[in-house]
Amino acid sequence: MLGTTYGATPYGPNITSITVRQLLMHTSGGWGNSKNDPMFSNPSLTMDALISSTLNSRPLEYTPGAHYDYSNFGYCLLGRIIEKITGQTYEEAVKTLVLVPMGITSMKIGGNTLADRLPKEVRYYGQSGEDPYIHNIRRMDAHGGWVASAKDLARFLVYVDGFPVRPDILSSQALTTMITPSAANNGYACGWAVTTVEHLISLIESDAEVDIIKSFFQWKSLYPKAADEVIHIVHLQGRVSSGPQK
Repeated sequence: MLGTTYGATPYGPNITSITVRQLLMHTSGGWGNSKNDPMFSNPSLTMDALISSTLNSRPLEYTPGAHYDYSNFGYCLLGRIIEKITGQTYEEAVKTLVLVPMGITSMKIGGNTLADRLPKEVRYYGQSGEDPYIHNIRRMDAHGGWVASAKDLARFLVYVDGFPVRPDILSSQALTTMITPSAANNGYACGWAVTTVEHLISLIESDAEVDIIKSFFQWKSLYPKAADEVIHIVHLQGRVSSGPQK
């Protein structure tokens, strides 16, 4: 879909065979977190230069669709596909087509420095003294660049949850596609981790959080027809080190 916009041709084996769905599912066959995700390298390069450099120097390691490896670079490519299809910047396309119809108007792509901090945006601190402002956040637009409030995230969820309280912005067929995992990883679908209640509880360390999750699903089992009583829990949890926190 991107043609020959980036990198030098001919491309390496299988690169032109990668599908949008494989990028969404992190099964493109390369550029994953386990092998130095390109998005966290060479922060001085522009997005276009980084994409071209990666395509030229990082061949795929697996046949597309056969192996899961979380890839921020893959989502960077998805952002460029959105730009090509819509004729807008990634940020403007998401705002116009997704956020504004949901009533979300305050989400924006974050800046790179403390001086770029948006109104009401927090100040960031490294967990172990690292400088959180060394990353090129603007270049990370489609894979982690958004700044949003918990209210924004909750509003987003109710428009893609499959419940009839508010009409979803996606068709039922699209929602099914979105949450159907890949053959390479049954715990990950198109941009969403998918799991069972039992596995979710096993991942939670706090007894209080476990009790909340259990109580919620017990309530759902007692009142299965309460379609107008939909609850979304937005849990924003950071890792806390054993040292003093600023």
